[in-house]
Amino acid sequence: MLSLLLSRLSSWLVARSAFWVSRQQNPHNQGIKRLNRRRQLRGFPLGVSSGETINKGLIASPNSADNPARLHQPAPGVFNRAVRPLVLMSTTMVLFACGCARIDGQDYVGKQPVFDLKAYFTGPIKAWGIVQDRSGKVIQQFDIAMHGSWQGNKGTLVEDFSFYDGKQQQRIWHITDLGDGRFEGRADDILNTAQGLSFGNAGQWTYVMDVPVKDGSYRMHFDDWMWAMQDGVLINRSYMKKFGLTFAEITIFMQKQQ
Repeated sequence: MLSLLLSRLSSWLVARSAFWVSRQQNPHNQGIKRLNRRRQLRGFPLGVSSGETINKGLIASPNSADNPARLHQPAPGVFNRAVRPLVLMSTTMVLFACGCARIDGQDYVGKQPVFDLKAYFTGPIKAWGIVQDRSGKVIQQFDIAMHGSWQGNKGTLVEDFSFYDGKQQQRIWHITDLGDGRFEGRADDILNTAQGLSFGNAGQWTYVMDVPVKDGSYRMHFDDWMWAMQDGVLINRSYMKKFGLTFAEITIFMQKQQ
């Protein structure tokens, strides 16, 4: 609801900015009817267009120095200072509205099939995934071979990534079942600990990772959501965020193997 209200408010601000721009760029258009009436009273023919106006009984060009319409035009700097805050405000609110939408785990409590994290991440699992940028363009594809094992409340999940550009990567998760649907996870490239929660047929993991890029790395916040499906399928949607805004999304389809 909040994101919808912010989106509508930002749209209104953009519309007002466009209206203001059109008014300031064509100030002489607003007085055409009034000028035509004056022209009729002074004995001139009707038909003043947006390209001319009246000055002391004469027809003047809009760019003429004695054109009264020019006298009412604000200086460019004044106009920019007035409109620019509206444009910046509307842009900021659009970005905030896009980044503030959140998934509520309580919506999935009681839904079937139940997502049992320990049972699902036991044994071999195959997965296929894509990474999309903010525009929705797919910028990376990969396969994952997983294998999970548990001893009591301690679990290990080995993930071997094969990216379609030829890169290979391995991540080993050490997971602790804290009870009551709560989990903790650790891995070498994860800062501090990952926090996991279960909600009916869904699960959520939140963590921070330094994502490697060409010139270094970016510290990103991950918001992972998983939904259990039939036939041993698990769908994972991951949102990579910085400053509260989503910069990329990851979609992974997993399937348990016999």
